[in-house]
Amino acid sequence: MKWSSIYVGWSFFTRLIRGLVIPRIMAPAQYGLFASLSVLLNFSQYSDLGMRLSMAKRLPYTLAKEGEDSFRKMAGEGATWVLSTSSLVAFGILVYSFLQHGPNSDFYRFALRIVAVTVVLGRAREYLAMTLISLEEFRRSLTAYLIYDGVTLVVSIGLLYWIGLMGAVWALLVGELAALAHLLRYLHFRLAWLEFGQIWHSFRESSLLLAISVMDTLLYTVDQIFLLKFYTKEQ
Repeated sequence: MKWSSIYVGWSFFTRLIRGLVIPRIMAPAQYGLFASLSVLLNFSQYSDLGMRLSMAKRLPYTLAKEGEDSFRKMAGEGATWVLSTSSLVAFGILVYSFLQHGPNSDFYRFALRIVAVTVVLGRAREYLAMTLISLEEFRRSLTAYLIYDGVTLVVSIGLLYWIGLMGAVWALLVGELAALAHLLRYLHFRLAWLEFGQIWHSFRESSLLLAISVMDTLLYTVDQIFLLKFYTKEQ
């Protein structure tokens, strides 16, 4: 409760500062371009097809019933799955970046390539943070989220003044790297070969949770999708 409350308060504070400061630094069209990336980032969190949601349930149970060796093995298999699927999604985004055309194509070509790397790092960060929670390391896990929000905010403001719009995109990558570096200090398991039976069972278990989560994200991004379709970036 303590660390969750700290994170909720910190998240509210950083979002408030971001909402007050960032739009004042960017021109309306720039802010629209940057905000358009959030739709892609919101849906990219499901690039693991819900495996993180399943592992959040299975890892604590495995640790309690079968011990640390089984926990490390399952955590390694889950990490392999998450990295593999997120890398496929990142590759798709990378290919998409080469297909951009139009007045904003220069921005999207470069920004989408940064986003592709950010997707892989972000899914790894979320998976590792969830693994620490399975070990009841709440402080260390939630500290990663504090680091990500704080570093992203500070770097965004600094780079926007220094290099302009693309600085806000680079800040996403820097924030992921900082948080991931924090998490890797406390986790000690290796990637493991996937066992089809185990992964298939986990995937079936997570499919309903995945559908609910995607529906939730769709509900709060449908307005953004509508605006991107029918309005200019300035509007």
